[in-house]
Amino acid sequence: MNTMFHLLSFLGIAAVINPSAEQAVVRDDISVYLPAAEEIEGWNPVNTPRVFEGEELYDLIDGGASIFYEYGFKQVVTQTYENADGQSIDLEVYEMRDPAAAYGMYTISAGVVGDNIDIGNEGVLADYYVYFWKGEFFVTLIASAADERPSTDLMAIASCVDRKILNKGSRPSLSNLMMIEGESPARVYYIRGTLALANIYYFAFDDIFGLTEGVVGAFEDFKCYIFKYDDVDESRRWFESARDAMKEDTRYTDFQADDNECSMIDESGAVVHLKNHLSYIIGYTGDVNSEPATILYKIENNFR
Repeated sequence: MNTMFHLLSFLGIAAVINPSAEQAVVRDDISVYLPAAEEIEGWNPVNTPRVFEGEELYDLIDGGASIFYEYGFKQVVTQTYENADGQSIDLEVYEMRDPAAAYGMYTISAGVVGDNIDIGNEGVLADYYVYFWKGEFFVTLIASAADERPSTDLMAIASCVDRKILNKGSRPSLSNLMMIEGESPARVYYIRGTLALANIYYFAFDDIFGLTEGVVGAFEDFKCYIFKYDDVDESRRWFESARDAMKEDTRYTDFQADDNECSMIDESGAVVHLKNHLSYIIGYTGDVNSEPATILYKIENNFR
């Protein structure tokens, strides 16, 4: 199983999300994005590529598949490459529903370890892996964990895939609302449902937000949240849903609320604050001694 999915192991509490018929439709031969042997010196593909569509994704990554369906999965092609020393690199090219879905999978998977690299729209290089996204594709390359592999080998294969993906795409516009001049978060997560949100902060077992699109900004000692809804009435209904559910949740104490805001302390001693603002729910979680209110006020100004 791909090692990137260790962070999803606790999501067994969530219901399995099945792919829709639309997600199962495959338009193109995704194997065209795989480098041939003559394109990457010293590395040769092992056997034939494997393509997984629809529910077949469970055969590749088992418990990690559900979050791909949450973002919008279409298909993936995998290929292993080996060199003369028997070292290997596993390449996986995921075609998602749209560029926002690919971006979202990248943000939830890339982690905080590694260096930013100029591959695709955004990429990260760590000791034995490369992740990047471009257009509607999310790409992972993972070297044999026991190998001390020069980063140039991973980069060479990643660069070849990058050149083959012609459509660049762009970040979803919602992510721009988290950008604050001079105080932007160290990391941004784009989310499309409860599985992704639970990787960042576990608000509740149930879907108390009705979340279909959101963005989270990780600052030094707190996180800010923006959840987007179709209109003011919908955001109001889901704010009340979350407020009432968290009030009854014994994991939270010191609950305070008024018409449009609520705050509480979670079981780790962190503060949780939510606010209904226009067609959004915004808020933060973090250390009680942190000062996220100023950042939240500046984020609010981005809506105007």
